[in-house]
Amino acid sequence: MLNNSNGYRKRWVRRLVQTNDTVLLICGITMAVTIQQYPFVNGWLTAKLILLVAYILMGMLALHWLRFKPLQLAAWLCAIGIYGYLIGIALNRDPLWLSAVL
Repeated sequence: MLNNSNGYRKRWVRRLVQTNDTVLLICGITMAVTIQQYPFVNGWLTAKLILLVAYILMGMLALHWLRFKPLQLAAWLCAIGIYGYLIGIALNRDPLWLSAVL
């Protein structure tokens, strides 16, 4: 996208991205039901699911909706940051894990 490649505009690539996002959401909901820790009851799971939706929205902004390269780059970097924070929440089961690290 940032190199003006048309590869991300191909139908199969868009479908792959949509499938990945759908699988992530289904896995998050399945995990919540399986371990019986529901959103808005446990903070870490609520933060994880909200950030997952934010991650998907940032990806949609970067790949589909924004046309100005610096904004696309900013949305992509936000998505990468959100992804990293999601991994931290998954490993620590604490939405405020970064404050303990710093």
